[in-house]
Amino acid sequence: MDQPPEIPEQIPAYTHYLPSGIVSLLGFAFWLWMCVDCYRRMGLNVWHYLFLFFWPSTLLYFVVHMRQIFRGSSGRGLFGGGLKSRITRAEQQLRVSDTLAARVELAELYFEAGQYEACETEYRKILAADAGNLEAAYYLALCRLQQNDAAGALGFLEQVMQGNRKLRFGVAWLRYTDALLAVGRRDEALEERRKLARAFPRPLTEFAYAQLLADAGQKEKARAVLEDMLATSHEAPAEDRVWLKQGKALVRQVT
Repeated sequence: MDQPPEIPEQIPAYTHYLPSGIVSLLGFAFWLWMCVDCYRRMGLNVWHYLFLFFWPSTLLYFVVHMRQIFRGSSGRGLFGGGLKSRITRAEQQLRVSDTLAARVELAELYFEAGQYEACETEYRKILAADAGNLEAAYYLALCRLQQNDAAGALGFLEQVMQGNRKLRFGVAWLRYTDALLAVGRRDEALEERRKLARAFPRPLTEFAYAQLLADAGQKEKARAVLEDMLATSHEAPAEDRVWLKQGKALVRQVT
């Protein structure tokens, strides 16, 4: 008797989609990673709209911020060596190729390592080559502040304010008010922080404004700013949580 034809084993349909499924999962994980990284650095901003409506923008963000993404708070990159070795490599690279990009990288590493004099030397060279470089002026101001020269810092920060008050999402503006306070120009600093808190409403700037109001004896205004900050800070970036905590403490002091 003839044997019935053998029925080939059915291969589950989902196995045909396994490779593309893995790719999709990895793509989603990368997209989510960039979204979270961007939020931690900058809060909600225009990058997130690009991520939602133009997914290749996540790759662009990764390329632009790659160096910062792979750098830990301890000075170690995810795949690189420690800060000291990175400085050594950057110094060697600058000797091989004296480009603006190589000098900027070395200057940033010097600043991260707390070598402010060395950092200032590099940024002065950068500013000499490019007088309109606001990042260089900003870092020179930070170096001057770290070396207790508020008057010297103020000159560089005034240059930044004339060029772009929005540099570093308002952080440069806040450092400008710090320099104003350090040289005794308190009224100007208070007015600048008022404008800053309106232009960049986040706990970092709002607490700074409220604190200065409290120091000036304007407790009611300080409390109003703090209460509004605490009521609207649900989506504040992670790095602002310290200001939320301090804001809650300051509310009790001005109530």
